[in-house]
Amino acid sequence: MKIINPSGIKKADLIIGIPSHNENKGIGFVVKEISSGLKKYFSDKKSVIVNVDNNSVDGTKEIFLKSSSDLTAKNISFIYCSTPKNIKGKGYNLRNLFKIIKKFKAVAGATFDADLKSITPLWVKKLISPVLSKKYDFVFPYYARLENDAVITNHLVYPFIYGFLNLDIRQPIGGEFAFSGRLANDFLNLNWSKTDYQFGVDIFLGLSSYFLGAKICQVNLGKKIHKSSLPNLDCMFNQVTESLLNVILRNKSKIKLTSKIQDIPILGGGKLPQVSDIKPNFEIYEKMFFDGIKNHERDIDMLPSQIARRISDMYVKRKMKIDGKLWSEIMYYLMTKPILSGSLPKVSMDFLRCLFFGRVGTFFEETLNFTPSQTEKAIRDEAEMVLKFFRAKLKAQSVKLKRKA
Repeated sequence: MKIINPSGIKKADLIIGIPSHNENKGIGFVVKEISSGLKKYFSDKKSVIVNVDNNSVDGTKEIFLKSSSDLTAKNISFIYCSTPKNIKGKGYNLRNLFKIIKKFKAVAGATFDADLKSITPLWVKKLISPVLSKKYDFVFPYYARLENDAVITNHLVYPFIYGFLNLDIRQPIGGEFAFSGRLANDFLNLNWSKTDYQFGVDIFLGLSSYFLGAKICQVNLGKKIHKSSLPNLDCMFNQVTESLLNVILRNKSKIKLTSKIQDIPILGGGKLPQVSDIKPNFEIYEKMFFDGIKNHERDIDMLPSQIARRISDMYVKRKMKIDGKLWSEIMYYLMTKPILSGSLPKVSMDFLRCLFFGRVGTFFEETLNFTPSQTEKAIRDEAEMVLKFFRAKLKAQSVKLKRKA
């Protein structure tokens, strides 16, 4: 990795990473807010802000370095670090961050997306303080988000880990999190898969911290506003899903199948502000659903016959309706059941993604006239539905195995 270390600093208490790839429009603001937070709340600590970049060509590096020179403050240093020219992926950036944390022997680290518009100096305090207090090793963010920005969280990762792992972590793939220096070193020693080096890194690190036995919590940051992730949704879905399934399969022996939800503490309380949002256009997802089914008609037979018939009928009649119950069944048969058998799903991620688009589009159509609080309740109800269905299937499977024995 290429490093520019203007001050020549070699040791630090806190290291804050900003992963980026062509983020010249937002990174200056994020650097300014982080620097203000460190100056206001952690002036007694030696801190470093690191731009862990993917060799951006839009001037991200130059803006970061200029911002750092404009924000000179006692005990705050700046480092620019980049992957080689042809290496891209958020996971590569965060792995470089962990290497720097290990080298500098920092006691705590955190990461913030480079396109944040809602970050404030208080975010820095809220994320890092639980780690510095030594009460927690890993801190998940907890915030309100725009509906169209959080579809993978709301309709895949959150309900899946709620129903299968019984973990109530509302933002398991949020880009902002904090961790201890020890945990950063543990992350380096993990077995990283291909998608963990890409968009799958957030769920990989979050669930790995849980499986490593780290003390975890959530912290209320209010609301998160950043640029839309819709243009990257296809590759993001595939990479996040593969990393999610990989990390669970690797740690299958540590999973305790139970019906009791593990409530993860939310520091700062669970009440969130309302986020003004334009209702997403469900027809965009409807088109992606039907286009996907057209290209994966043979894959439909991988589903149980009664579900396969329903999907085929939707395609023939051009009537999309994947409600919460049907989506629970799809996730169980295509994701959970293979893992319970000790293998990764055989279904293609592209086919699973088009079914996911069907669920997202159906949800947006169902909640078209909902308020933000009603929509949030519907998302949580969906997670409860997944839990209920998974619980019933796992209980039935347990009884069946006992009878065979």
